[in-house]
Amino acid sequence: LVSIFTSKDSSFEGYDKADSKKLCQRLSKLGPQELRHMHKYSQIYEPHSQSWAELWAKADIFIEGDRLAQKMARLNTYHLLIAASPHRKRMDAGLSIKGIAGEGCGHVMWDEIFQFPFYLTKFPTVCKAHLMYRAARLPIAKQNAEKQGHKGALYPWHSAGTGKEVGRPRYWIGLEGMDWEAFDKCYHVNHAVFFNCWQYYEETNESKFLEDTLLEMMLEIAMFWQSVAQYSAEDGRYHIDGVVGPDTFHKNGGKGIRDNAYTNIMTVWCFQKLLELFKTVNQVALEETCKRVGMTPDVVERIRDIQSKMCVHFTVEGVIEQYEGYQKLPMLDLERYTLEERNRIADVLQADGLSVEDYAVDKQPDTLMVYYMLSPMEVYKILLDLGYDIQENEAEFLRKNFGYYCQRTLHSMPLSFTILARIGQLCWKTDYVWDWFMEAVKADLFNREGTTHLGVHCGHMAATLDIVLSTFTGVKSCMDADSVLIEPSLPPSWTKVKFRRLINGSWYHVTVTKKKVKLALEDMEVLKAKQRPISIGGNKLILCAWSSVGVKYHKMSTMREFYDLMSKTKFVRQSIVSTYISEKGFSPAIQNQIEALADALMTLEKVPRSDMGVAQVGLDARKRINLDLHYEITELRKDICYLQHGVDRMYKEYMRPVINEFDELIHEGVEFLGGADCAFHNLITDRDGTINNYCGRYKSSVQSAYNSIFLSRFATDCCQNSIILTAAPLQGMIEVSVNPDNLLVYAASKGREFLDIHGHYQSADMDAGQKKVMKALNMRLKQLVTAPHFQKFALIGSGLQFKFGQSTVSRQDMSGSIPVNESEEFLKTVKKLAEEVCPTGDLLIHDTGLDIEILPRLSQESQAESATFHKGKGLEFLDDRLKLDVSKGPNLVCGDTSSDVPMVETAMALCPERTWAIFITKDKQLIGRVTAICPRTLILPSPDCLVSIMYECAKLKEARQGRTVKRHSSFNLGQSREEAAIRTRRRTNSSSAAFSTRELSVAHPDSLIQSPANSRPRSGW
Repeated sequence: LVSIFTSKDSSFEGYDKADSKKLCQRLSKLGPQELRHMHKYSQIYEPHSQSWAELWAKADIFIEGDRLAQKMARLNTYHLLIAASPHRKRMDAGLSIKGIAGEGCGHVMWDEIFQFPFYLTKFPTVCKAHLMYRAARLPIAKQNAEKQGHKGALYPWHSAGTGKEVGRPRYWIGLEGMDWEAFDKCYHVNHAVFFNCWQYYEETNESKFLEDTLLEMMLEIAMFWQSVAQYSAEDGRYHIDGVVGPDTFHKNGGKGIRDNAYTNIMTVWCFQKLLELFKTVNQVALEETCKRVGMTPDVVERIRDIQSKMCVHFTVEGVIEQYEGYQKLPMLDLERYTLEERNRIADVLQADGLSVEDYAVDKQPDTLMVYYMLSPMEVYKILLDLGYDIQENEAEFLRKNFGYYCQRTLHSMPLSFTILARIGQLCWKTDYVWDWFMEAVKADLFNREGTTHLGVHCGHMAATLDIVLSTFTGVKSCMDADSVLIEPSLPPSWTKVKFRRLINGSWYHVTVTKKKVKLALEDMEVLKAKQRPISIGGNKLILCAWSSVGVKYHKMSTMREFYDLMSKTKFVRQSIVSTYISEKGFSPAIQNQIEALADALMTLEKVPRSDMGVAQVGLDARKRINLDLHYEITELRKDICYLQHGVDRMYKEYMRPVINEFDELIHEGVEFLGGADCAFHNLITDRDGTINNYCGRYKSSVQSAYNSIFLSRFATDCCQNSIILTAAPLQGMIEVSVNPDNLLVYAASKGREFLDIHGHYQSADMDAGQKKVMKALNMRLKQLVTAPHFQKFALIGSGLQFKFGQSTVSRQDMSGSIPVNESEEFLKTVKKLAEEVCPTGDLLIHDTGLDIEILPRLSQESQAESATFHKGKGLEFLDDRLKLDVSKGPNLVCGDTSSDVPMVETAMALCPERTWAIFITKDKQLIGRVTAICPRTLILPSPDCLVSIMYECAKLKEARQGRTVKRHSSFNLGQSREEAAIRTRRRTNSSSAAFSTRELSVAHPDSLIQSPANSRPRSGW
């Protein structure tokens, strides 16, 4: 029996380091008499086996339905257990990047942030030992910072026994060709150390360990960042120069880059958490530690200033710029290179006389890493607090950044896939999550990098297990840290996952299936833990010891959960539409998304209902409100039907039963638009009630996938310019639309602001001073409604809306959901906020009783102009800015209310002979008005009729041009030839104006629909 120890190992209770025999006996847990009488292998093997059984009882993850994933989970768990387990809690050793399975680099790096979640929820003593390892090397870290001209502590990129930087040698086994230039500028390792200190304290609540050990490290790291950040009087912000971010491709020739977004945002986060600690930690210990590290009141004030003025750059598309100047780099055409060449792209480019630094291509996620560390809301609030005006909500902003950087990431490191898989789940891109997870699984299992023989990637292995636990089974801390949330999203083939997990000092046995979570509280660790409730399916649970409960998690009980669910369906639908457009039809990837929509539908159908059958959800802890879910449920059912069975089935089950003479209307509409010859230069259309069915809440009126596919095919095949022009706020329209990028123009506020097809924002002219005031107001209002006390006001009525030159926030809804005193208090708070933003009184506040409308004070002339501005003037503005050539036509204008009539008037004034109109209405007075303006007008009863007509026209045009669309076996693009022939004969024998005379009994004679030969030009634009 052999036990190995070194002089570096800590002494054990009752034994001196030099007492080798007794120490070995202690390590083996065997006494002298036992050793003397051991004659059988089993006598040694059994306690060994028992020790392993105890480890596996805590660490094992059981996965039912996927043998490869199960093998991966246990392989990765095994390597993590032999790399670090409770037996080393007294050893002076950190978490190695390679473990002990090979002879490659065994140093400690920033990979610890990926390893920590596994150990913290299984063996927290391992995490404590690692933090003790970091603390023991704090003096060396301070010397490292001083050597580079900074205060505080800077931990090395590669750390070993001494704590000095050991990332330079080129003689490491298997790493002879690696470029170590500028690795001493990888300062973000400090963020990893700080983050893990905070994580450990949050999970264990060990105040004494915080005060004795962690606090000094955290203060020294903060001292470093405040000394690195430099103020610029030019822009009034702090900048961090000369760093290398997680993407080590871009080093600026070894000098480091300026304002790396990940570095700057995480620095602000570190300062925020430090200032939070100042309020809770023992003040005596705090004062002593601050004095020891030199953190004076002036330094604390500087930290506060940096926290509110840190610089973060943005691209013209409105995404976070990786570092200053990144957006100017051209993208690299990766399709030109083989997989092997991509894995060593730096060498390949260098051989061609090029540099990888000259291209917008990342080795691994950089900017997106901030979303791996922090929640979307945390990132969003940091940027708002820094004074940046983010147009989107936190989920939409994440999706935009995710899409931008995914196409620029090379995945040269296996961690890249695990990072993107976790973030992809936040975007509800379930197909991407699974694909990236499987790529991550195979990295070491199949030796994808060719370096597994040098040692496995412990950080990557732990990160894949974290995907299983935090992403697929959905166990994570809530944003407010008040509870632990379990929100499962199992892959399609997985039927059950079982595991044990330590949550705030309590051991839970968790079983997750497709429908419910079973939770059992088993025992307690010896930790000073703060007990937090577990949230599952809208229920907050606190279990007694050795008790268990089963909860169905497809449940929604609050307004916040309702909007979160609809936001997820938006991302799923967007992914479906994007895949459909890029692959020219249906693919297996789309089928994987249907289950997510089905889960959302099931959740909505199971919302608690009143005795009258009306859905009810909680607005806050005291108030429940009624919720009409007709739109949300019906559109999900139509989507699922369309995706599973095809368009004909959807027509049969959801169109024909509710729309009289549906087939005749579609046939007539196709004829009206010219069928296979349909060709418009401009499509100008309203949204709600025109191309999208009405919903009682704009915020949840997420466009359905079938609707987007129908509209997108028409815009692609039959129109050169497609514009959605509404009176709604621009950001609100973006948040509920799932159309593909670079296809439609979104014009809002009656056309005074818009996003072009490239995603660039433009607006009408506005006084610079007023614009600045409104921008400041909007940021303050966003911050206000994210505060817990006022969140409810963003969930009722109109919510929070920013139109051009006007901001609106609800203080009440039609049902009186908010108590009068709270509503009045909110009104006073908003008025006070407006006064703080603009003390001169140049902001007007109009209270309707339901909404608080805030707008800048205008001159009488400007007020008159604003009051008379309509969509017709908005169309003129768009025509001028976008060069639409409305005067040349042909134009198709679609609407459903009198507010849309000015669009028809403007189009007819500019192009009277080549403008057509379609209106969705049954209002005879409106019908008469529209048809009097435009004789080429078609009246329809439903938005579904309009988009179906558009879809059929696009389909006919594609058939004429010899293009086909891939579809699953049950998908039918339309009626059979025999049915079409019968219908054509029937319609030909009837009056071509039949529909008009049937619906337009009061229409002007000239408004009757003309024959197809005269109604649409047969040539293109």
